[in-house]
Amino acid sequence: MTGQDDVPGVGAPEGAGEAPAVTFRRLYGLARPHLRPILAGTALMLLMSLVGLAVPKLAGDVVDTALGEATRSELRSVVALLIGLFAFIGFVGFVEYYLLGLAGSRLLLDLRGQLFRRLVFLSPAFYDRRRVGELLSRLGSDLAVVQGSITEQIPSGLQALLRFVGTLVVLFVLQTRLTLVALLVVPPVVLVAIVVGIRLEKLSKRERDATADTSALAEEVLAGIRTIQASAAEERSRARYDRRRLD
Repeated sequence: MTGQDDVPGVGAPEGAGEAPAVTFRRLYGLARPHLRPILAGTALMLLMSLVGLAVPKLAGDVVDTALGEATRSELRSVVALLIGLFAFIGFVGFVEYYLLGLAGSRLLLDLRGQLFRRLVFLSPAFYDRRRVGELLSRLGSDLAVVQGSITEQIPSGLQALLRFVGTLVVLFVLQTRLTLVALLVVPPVVLVAIVVGIRLEKLSKRERDATADTSALAEEVLAGIRTIQASAAEERSRARYDRRRLD
């Protein structure tokens, strides 16, 4: 059945094939109520990356000043600037962590509320195809994956991209030939990263599906524990759970 019984976040019904991929537009729609702290935290993360590019240069200046014929006053000035830079990075990092953590917690709470409200209005036919334990797992772990994608993975991806581009620019300015040689290594590394990423995504989906399946079995067994104990089926139930857990 489609339409009112389709619930985002719980996967496709058995036999229906793979669930459709979640688009950035869909993620944006989910994150929109919490967009301000997410954007602010992401901006601070990017700022921290840009400022961090200056740390190696300042550290080199400290060494050069210490080994050169600079005065103590000059050395103190360079060291104070380096310490101040570290303090600034630490403060910005704390604010960024707070904003993204706060937005992530509120987003996860919001997503769980939306999904639960959707679930309680679904038809009995939907629950004939779904087990309660599986839905509980989707309500927990799967939504946490969505929240992590919005408040952790996407900002971190942008930070890594900015850091890569910034480092590349600095290296081009300092050592153009050496940078061009180093860039020869980039395409194979990117290709390997893409292949590994696709493989990890498939494994992650299998892990989430297995967790949902195991949770459904545990809920089924515990809900009928009196019947199981009355029929002395405890060992059989344990064996079923172990098989499902180790598959």
